[in-house]
Amino acid sequence: MTVFGQYFPTFLVLLGQSNALALPSSDWEVESPANIFPRDPFQVHTYASLGESFASGPSAGDSYDNTQCRRYKKAFGPQVAEDNRLQGPKPVDFSFIACSGSRTRHIYEDSPGSKREKSQASQLKDKNPDLVTLSIGGNDIGFVELLDRCVYRFYQNKINTCGGCNWWFLPFDDCTNDCNSAMKTVGERIDKNDFSEGLTLAIKSILENAPRTKLFVTGYPEFWNDKTDYCDGVSFKLNCPENNVLPLIKARRQGMNYLTWKLNDKIKTIINNWPTGADIHYVDVNAKFKDHRFCEEGVREPSYRNPNIWFYPLEYWTGGTVQTFDGKGKDIPSGDCNQYLYDDQADYIMCLMAKGVVDENTSLDFNNMTNNVPGDEKGLSTQSNKGYPDWVARVFHPNINGMSAYRDAIIEAYNNYSPRVATLPKGKALAIGMMSIVNSHSRGATVDNNWHFYLTKIGHGVECDEKSDLVQEISSQGPSDTKVADDVKEVPFPGGSFKLDVGGQECEYKSDGTNPGRLFCKERQVECKEDTRRKDKDGAKKCSSSRQTFQTSVFCEF
Repeated sequence: MTVFGQYFPTFLVLLGQSNALALPSSDWEVESPANIFPRDPFQVHTYASLGESFASGPSAGDSYDNTQCRRYKKAFGPQVAEDNRLQGPKPVDFSFIACSGSRTRHIYEDSPGSKREKSQASQLKDKNPDLVTLSIGGNDIGFVELLDRCVYRFYQNKINTCGGCNWWFLPFDDCTNDCNSAMKTVGERIDKNDFSEGLTLAIKSILENAPRTKLFVTGYPEFWNDKTDYCDGVSFKLNCPENNVLPLIKARRQGMNYLTWKLNDKIKTIINNWPTGADIHYVDVNAKFKDHRFCEEGVREPSYRNPNIWFYPLEYWTGGTVQTFDGKGKDIPSGDCNQYLYDDQADYIMCLMAKGVVDENTSLDFNNMTNNVPGDEKGLSTQSNKGYPDWVARVFHPNINGMSAYRDAIIEAYNNYSPRVATLPKGKALAIGMMSIVNSHSRGATVDNNWHFYLTKIGHGVECDEKSDLVQEISSQGPSDTKVADDVKEVPFPGGSFKLDVGGQECEYKSDGTNPGRLFCKERQVECKEDTRRKDKDGAKKCSSSRQTFQTSVFCEF
């Protein structure tokens, strides 16, 4: 404590202009890793694959563990684990945790009574793996709804309306309006905060349970070549062999591809704006599917068992036996099908198909449908511990070739790995000021002095006692080596060393008390400057309490 004959008048700090206490994501940038560290693929002793069906890989090879999670041996996770391009001992200790139907909440939240009893992230705790991959998001936005309302129309009802195959009776609804409505709805789900918050919580939970891991989050591939002409007159509509209803015109293919891009962009933005130096990376898989999507040039769609298309269409093999589907059975989902919209897509699809035939009091003969094409399935009932088959769960999912494309994208990202570093936010400044509180007593007055550290935008004026969205106080510390004389007329420089968390980075401010000093952060150093009003007695004015004063001394611009 120091005795003063007078107290500072309160003050106004002028540094520039700022608009936010909690820094908006747009202020954050992730430094290109290659510009900071050399490329250095790390050793992988333990690896875990998390996510939903795009990670579990329904029908990709043989079943991995014959569970309701529909995990398969040729999904990208097992392929990555066996890849010799991973550095480290062999075999890799691999944990296949991904589960079909998972949403972001299943990563961080237990689901008692379901096939996802324990959260996926909590299963990492004992392993603390070197590498984790995550594929998540498609179920959160109900992407399967597009497959129904824009591609297949699984609800086989209302034969001469949008549910049917022909336009013999007018007026006729060709399903276009309903498809456009579905695309609008899915786009709105991507934009909502619910998805961003869910993915953020999922990533946080993974990093908390596996703090030393390198996390690689995959995007999604676009399903369509949206430039070709042939599909303008083609429909995939279920049970309509000569169907001209709901053709896959360019605008419709472009609209669905745009939604995939939009979802990827949201995932990538959350990762790139992550406010710490956590080792989290986005994996772009889309480019790997070039020339291997639906509606490629020269392909006559719908094309079944086509090795050059890296997604499963709705195709199956009955083995030549009669297979009648009447929509009944204790294991067939029923009721309001929307209850299955955000879960395993097989639940949703089978519910729609069952509801359609039950409502019409009819049945479907799977053996006589054009989707019945000889293949390597072991029969129509091929399933993973379910009452309905995996060929329904796999529709529009990567096949084995597609999963190998995922593997290659992940391995390339691994080979290009460099530690991710969150940089200091551009356009921001660290303002350092002295807060003094006068304590009056019978023998005079004593003053408690503390340095206060604020994050603000360059050009913003930080007012004493300010509580707004314009500044963020990041620390309050003692005067360290600062000497404050009794007859001081100006605020000194902050002498000493002060450790700070500046936007998720561990930094240290240092000064010998004779100059503005420097801010030392992991990624760079910042030379600080004297506040022009440090020596100006009018640079400070009264705070809300007449006993309290605050005046800046230094600011460091990023």
